[in-house]
This record gives sequence, structure tokens and C-alpha cells, in this order.
Amino acid sequence: MGLVLMRSENKESANPSSPEESHAAFTASATHIEEVRTIHAKVMRNTGLVAETHLSQIAPSRIIEWLTDELNGVSDANGIRLPLMGLTPDDVDVSVSTDNGISSLKLSLGDHIERVVPLPLGVVNVSTEWNEGNLEIKFLSDSA
Repeated sequence: MGLVLMRSENKESANPSSPEESHAAFTASATHIEEVRTIHAKVMRNTGLVAETHLSQIAPSRIIEWLTDELNGVSDANGIRLPLMGLTPDDVDVSVSTDNGISSLKLSLGDHIERVVPLPLGVVNVSTEWNEGNLEIKFLSDSA
């Protein structure tokens, strides 16, 4: 059996000359990367970890959005609503604590899910209402 030499033509557009061009070419052709980032963020949220620590420190309101998304709920400036079908009011515990002037919401669902998230600025307490399998948490400001 003989050795066969093959040559490929060197096309400049196919082989970028700088690392930046190589990275840009890879990113443009790798459409799965955004899907991987999304799944990674979801896994981090589901394990109780924050995917983007820096962002959570400079924009704590995003953590409420992540919690709401994780539990298929909806949020607005006045509070959040979480569909908790399969749970009863006795399975749910909601409390607020304040540490160094920062109010946090602790949400315990059943025996296995617990989340602690900072409340938006100005919110010092919450009120809760159970409505046909939905938990409604209303934000109460210090002026309320």
C-alpha cells in the first residue's frame, strides 16, 4: 500500500489569520452555543446557584425574574404570581428577612424547593394570597 499525498488549497476566507477572526467565524457558525448558554443558566437556577453572579449583584431585581421564570410565573412591579398546582397552602412558606438593610424573600415549596431572593429596593415586606392553586405575592414598600 502506498502513501498518497493530498494537498488542500489555502483559502484565506476559510482560514482566518487572527485569533479574533477565528473566534468570530466559529461563533457565527456555531448556532448551538446560545442554546447551551440557556440550558446552563436554567440548570444553575434550578440548583439554587446564580448563573451570572456579577449581574445579580448589580441588578438584584433580575433574581426575582429568574425565580419567576423558573416556576413558570409572572411578575410585575407590584409582585409575582406563581402557579403551584399540586401544592396546598400548608406546603408553602413565605417569609421576609432583613440583613444590613437588604430585604430578602424566602420561599419554601414542599420539602425540596427553597429559594432566597433579594426584594426590589424599597420593598420591606410582602403579603400573600392563595388563589385557585396560584400563590400571589404582593410587594409592600416602607411607605405602605
